[in-house]
Amino acid sequence: MIGYLLARGYRVQEKHVRESIRRVDPEGVIERSISLNIIQRRRYFVPCPMALWHMDGHHKLVSGDFNFNAITFWWGFVTHAAIDGYSRKIMYLRCSTNNKADTVLRAFLEAVENFGLPSRIRADQGVENEDVARFMFHHPLRGPDRGSFTSGKGVRNQRIERLCRDLYVGVIYIYYEAFRYFEEQGLLQIDNEIHLYCLHYVFQPRINRHLEDFRSGRDCHPLSTERNRSPNQLWIEGPMRSENPLIGQDVTLYVKAEIDSYGIDMEGPVPFTTGSRDLLEIPPIYCPLHDTESNDMNQFIDPLSHSDCFGIDIYIRCVSFAGGRLALSN
Repeated sequence: MIGYLLARGYRVQEKHVRESIRRVDPEGVIERSISLNIIQRRRYFVPCPMALWHMDGHHKLVSGDFNFNAITFWWGFVTHAAIDGYSRKIMYLRCSTNNKADTVLRAFLEAVENFGLPSRIRADQGVENEDVARFMFHHPLRGPDRGSFTSGKGVRNQRIERLCRDLYVGVIYIYYEAFRYFEEQGLLQIDNEIHLYCLHYVFQPRINRHLEDFRSGRDCHPLSTERNRSPNQLWIEGPMRSENPLIGQDVTLYVKAEIDSYGIDMEGPVPFTTGSRDLLEIPPIYCPLHDTESNDMNQFIDPLSHSDCFGIDIYIRCVSFAGGRLALSN
């Protein structure tokens, strides 16, 4: 919240922010404090910004029954993210309705265009990362046999673990509870193609707008372990440090130790996880409307319009519109 306020030009003392949150949302404060597994701090080192990016996907909005070994129904949203290991600055953060490798590659290439090409990438062994790995291995300035792309267990991807935790608390939890409410009230039936299409039509852009707000706030948030400097400040200061290996030499020459252990603490504690995401595939959701009907819905229903109930009213209006048009066409 402090970072969110700083991103908008407001400076408020931390104690006042905490008091306001306790006053406005006391139940939420208690629930967040008892429901989250806090990740313990671990030793971590990379030399400078762009030396190592961490990538991962957040799958809590794929399904309401979050068990990869037995998924019973689908919502079909995946959040893909990457973070710079040195500064903790978010490189990309995007909600998609598939878990394909080309989707992750597009997000990665957009980040490369905005920030530059990282020296190395660390990710888990999910197949959605294959295209990024191929890109790094075949790039003329990177290549194989230097750790350009390192994959391993997701629980060793330290920086992204903390980002995913904060992401769930700050953004994902809201939509997780909203979608469960839809199902409990009979507003969302997973076997109804109209419901699923409208869910994606309304909430994918709303989630992405929320993610952008989260990103701008988190990048301005002061870090207690970095003398209260923010990720944006570390990102700017890092290249100017005298010990930066980018000054006078190429960062590809920096890492001499074991590549597999670069950017992790082998003895550090890890969070508890279950299941495997390596083969997670999300079935596509097709538009049940004809082109003219779809264009009409785009014209009359703006998924990003104002809503006092997290977009629930827009979703209901969208389902009513699409159902009515399909009934007329039949």
